[in-house]
Amino acid sequence: CGDEGYTEWHHIISQRYAKKNNQKELIRNPGNVVELCKPCHNKTPASMSWKYLSSKEQKAKKKSRRFWW
Repeated sequence: CGDEGYTEWHHIISQRYAKKNNQKELIRNPGNVVELCKPCHNKTPASMSWKYLSSKEQKAKKKSRRFWW
C-alpha cells in the first residue's frame, strides 16, 4: 500500500497451516514472511479470524457474568 511507519510481520503460509501439515520450518523461514502496515495486516484472513473469535469469546464472558453476581 506504500504506507510508512510501524509494520508487522505476516506469514504468507500461516503458522497454523505449517504446524498442521508438519512444515514447521516455514514458521522461521524468512522467505515466508512479509512486512505489512497495521491496517493491511488487519485485513488478512488470519487477523480477521482472530478478531472474530476474540469478539465471540468476549460476548460469551459478558453473558456469563450476568448470571454470576
